[in-house]
Order: sequence, then structure tokens, then C-alpha cells
Amino acid sequence: MQAGESNRALIPTSQITIRAPGWYRTLYVGSFIAWVVLAAILLFAGDSKMTSAISLVFWVLAVATLPVAAACLIRRLEYSGDKLVLVRLTGRVECQVQQLASMRLSRAGNGMSFCALVRMDATLIDARGGWRAADLIDLASRLKVPVVEAGRIGFGTQDPPGQRAAPKPGSHLGTSAFIGGLRTVGFNATWPFAGLKFTDEGFTLRLVGLVLLRGDWAHVESAQRVIGGVLRSPGVRLTLADGRRVVFWSFQPDAVLAALRARGVLIIDPGGDPPKVWLGT
Repeated sequence: MQAGESNRALIPTSQITIRAPGWYRTLYVGSFIAWVVLAAILLFAGDSKMTSAISLVFWVLAVATLPVAAACLIRRLEYSGDKLVLVRLTGRVECQVQQLASMRLSRAGNGMSFCALVRMDATLIDARGGWRAADLIDLASRLKVPVVEAGRIGFGTQDPPGQRAAPKPGSHLGTSAFIGGLRTVGFNATWPFAGLKFTDEGFTLRLVGLVLLRGDWAHVESAQRVIGGVLRSPGVRLTLADGRRVVFWSFQPDAVLAALRARGVLIIDPGGDPPKVWLGT
């Protein structure tokens, strides 16, 4: 047994489970129930076009909130024996504790954090957000893995220049721009409403012309070719440093991946058919 593994010899005799805080689950589940109740009241009690239109808006909000509400109820981390299990809406991901290299956290305010687990082979287990940071730090101490604080990518913002990591290899490549669609958690935009632009300094992701995400190349962990689960639309999944993932739908996935590879981004290619993307990313 290696020294790194011997440090993790102490394992819990009972299972440790981490969930999203109660207030977090109540917020999204309560919001979903509220939208459904309001939509139903307006639909059956109202008799005008105005109330029908407002009811439709509430139904749309309910549909948009449902996957988030279901995810925060189901998602949990289970630590038992020498195994860590992430239970989420799309299934279970299991990992041996000895295979974990680090835990990457990205603070989100209110004591909450995004989380991504990094394996020894540099692949990520994306646990997303909705976790209490203190619970994750305690879990990392039990797993005896280091915690890496990663800067969260803001909507339409960049990290201050003094906090930005050095760009990855691949300078003086010029600008590459692509038009396509976008899939984020609970939202999908078809072609041509999204744009992805690469420069030597970093990337910019736009939705209907507005900046959605922007960051330097240190913010991009990996990229992988994917296809849509229903229409088999081609796309590229970007995994960010804070554990979040977005899918950029493009009829030129090879060109997008080539541009990312030239800028030093890790391209994941497990072989075989690309993984399918359904409701999530």
C-alpha cells in the first residue's frame, strides 16, 4: 500500500450522507408548488385572455423549476467504507476514495458552494451546486483529500486581472467564432441564438447577443463531443473550473474541439459514440 493510501485507511463505520440544506430544498420545491397552484387558480377561476396569459407564464415557470426542485431533493453525497457515491437525477456515480485527488470548491455566497471531485486521472465528477461549504470541507477532511478553491465564473463578468491564472499554451492563435445553440441546467436554446468566441486571452459565450459566460482559459477544465438525446444534434460539452457544465450545440463540433485543443484545453475522447445529452448537461 502506498503512503497516500495508508493515510486514508480510517474509514467510517456508518454511512455519511450530505444533502442540500433544508432551506435550499424548501425554496425550490415550494416555488414549484406555488407556480402550479397560481397557474391552476388563474386557469380555472379566470375567464379573460389576460388571466389565461398570466396562467401560462406560471406554468412555464413551474416547468422550468421542476428539474431543479427534483434535483435538489435527489442529489446527495454518500460516504461509506472506501467508496464515495454521488446520487443525482441522472443516476449514480461511484468512486473509490483512493482514486480521488482533490475536491474543487467554488463559493456561491450564503455559505453555499459548487463542488467538483477530481480523480487521479484528472477526470471530474461534477456535483454541481447547492451544497453547504462547511459540509463539503468536513467531508474532504474525512476523505483526506485537499480542497482547492476555484473562482466562480460570473454571468457577464471576468475575474479581476490580479486573480486570473496564467493562460494555457497556445498564444497568438487569433480569434475563432462559432454560431450555434446552448444547453444549460433547465434551459435550452437552439441554433442560431448562441455564440462562442475564442481569443488568445479566453472565451466568451453569448446568448442572443448578451454575454452569458466569460473567462480566461484557466477556467476551462475540459471539453467533450456530445449529441442530443432526442434529435442527436451535435455539440460540445464544456466543463468549467467551478464544476459547472454547458453544452454548445454546433454543426461544426470538430472545428470547435480543434480550436479548444489548440488553446491547451483537455479534450475527453473515451472512444465509441459520443455520450447523449438529455435534460441536463
